[in-house]
Amino acid sequence: MSQNLSILIDKGGFSFVVWKNCVAHHQAYIPIGAADHDNVFKDIYLQQEYNLVNCAILSPQFALVPKEYFTHEIPLEDWLTFNSQVFEGDVVLHYEIPEQDIFWVYAIDASQKKLFDNKFANTKWHHSGSIFLESLSVDSQEKVLFANIHKNVLEIAVYKEGRLHFYNQFVYRSSNDLMYFILNVYAQLELDTNQDPLYYFGKVQDENLQRLLKFVRHVLPGHEDLSILENYSHYILQ
Repeated sequence: MSQNLSILIDKGGFSFVVWKNCVAHHQAYIPIGAADHDNVFKDIYLQQEYNLVNCAILSPQFALVPKEYFTHEIPLEDWLTFNSQVFEGDVVLHYEIPEQDIFWVYAIDASQKKLFDNKFANTKWHHSGSIFLESLSVDSQEKVLFANIHKNVLEIAVYKEGRLHFYNQFVYRSSNDLMYFILNVYAQLELDTNQDPLYYFGKVQDENLQRLLKFVRHVLPGHEDLSILENYSHYILQ
């Protein structure tokens, strides 16, 4: 029986899902701080062995570099200085996304990475944004906005004529923030709220959906299965 583990790391800790034959079996959230490293893996499900462990970092420390401009002659840290920064103790990782003709460059705290690498020998690392983009299916003729809604972070991707036009993350603290960021992207990228659809992923409160529908005519779930929709980042990470 195949048993995989997906881990999504954010600023306050990490969530994980145990997958058995592609079906979610157990999930939990573990808060983590600088002094908590000895207690991180006490959950019984984190004591088991897995065929594959996929870790993704939900972080604003990233850069998307067009393939035509990417070169190893430029230090990876330098790519991040355009819209982010690298802190002391960070390690910078990168990989190519051939379908988008881009390289994804991102940073993660080296001690945090070491913590998971030492626990799980077969860990594969990703950035949340790259797995989100790779999961999307886009018609070549449409303009569309995708929103992946986490507890306090909103990921937005916009495609025009089948090509990635925009991706970013926004920290939100209220439903007003959520509305503002989505509608601002519509306005700044000249999308039509009456015509261009919004597909959402994650756990979205009904009141927020109703508020969105007052401003965006076509607000649709990104997946028909509710359990997959609400745990989408883990589903595509497994």
